[in-house]
Amino acid sequence: MLGTSIGSDYDVSQADYVEKKIDHARAIAREVLECEERALQPNVRTQTIVRAIHYPDGMSEVVGYQVNVHKHLADIRAFPKAARGESEDREKSIDVSCRRTRKMVRLKLKAIRADHMITLNYRENMQDLERAQRDLQKFVRRMSKLTSNAIRGFKYVLVIEYQERGAIHFHIGVHGWQNVKMVRAIWYEIVGRAQGQIDVQGPESKGDKRIRGVHQLAQYLCKYITKDAASSTLNKKRYWASKGIEVPERETINVRWADTVEGAFQDVFHSLCATHNLQGMSVYFSAGRDCFWISTADKWYEPPVPELS
Repeated sequence: MLGTSIGSDYDVSQADYVEKKIDHARAIAREVLECEERALQPNVRTQTIVRAIHYPDGMSEVVGYQVNVHKHLADIRAFPKAARGESEDREKSIDVSCRRTRKMVRLKLKAIRADHMITLNYRENMQDLERAQRDLQKFVRRMSKLTSNAIRGFKYVLVIEYQERGAIHFHIGVHGWQNVKMVRAIWYEIVGRAQGQIDVQGPESKGDKRIRGVHQLAQYLCKYITKDAASSTLNKKRYWASKGIEVPERETINVRWADTVEGAFQDVFHSLCATHNLQGMSVYFSAGRDCFWISTADKWYEPPVPELS
């Protein structure tokens, strides 16, 4: 800020005293005006960000969203976070936890190229989660010791399904053909022949059991991560995965200032049309939430051929 007075050693008898005084006043007024203009400028700018994950087999996930970037971050005070499950909005905490879990399940299933699903059931109304987890650990260990799995490593991602009556089921996403007789024998040995059931679904299955793509299986298993299950297990795991699954890093491919989500979506969609398999593509767009999500299938995926009646 400029000073408010002229030095006392200035000779007021000089002829240009009045001119100097006017220039000084103008400088002060100009600085005041600049301060007012800066105060009137918005402190928040809208930024459109586009990020993507690319898998070696041609699958991609692209997400675009808008964020508000504050110019003066020092003016924003950080408030302490509430303990997990103790926030004022517990429903919001559960919703965020579900979306985060569904995202990790989906990405890991795609990373191992899971195209088969093993379902482990109990004939009884099993609701003892601790016992069911012990049975599951035994099953995973024995599956890992099989010759084929021991060579390539038993890679899996599994989720829990709670039926309406509360019964526990396990759905396991794996890659490649599975020996149904061997899977059934292992599960029967753990829970008893009359106490368990298994089911295996894959690309070669018939009817409604057929799984037609890695992306389809990933979307299917994610639906079991629900708010109802999360509300009672907020601090417990709702999925398990084998160690060593490497999910490709999400990279930022575009950042735009003061751009619309619609424009970014159009650019991304046209780019994917030229480079990816459009069969089986999943698209989500929300103008109200200023975001979009696009997922493509692998390069080998082909849609089902409708049966002639």
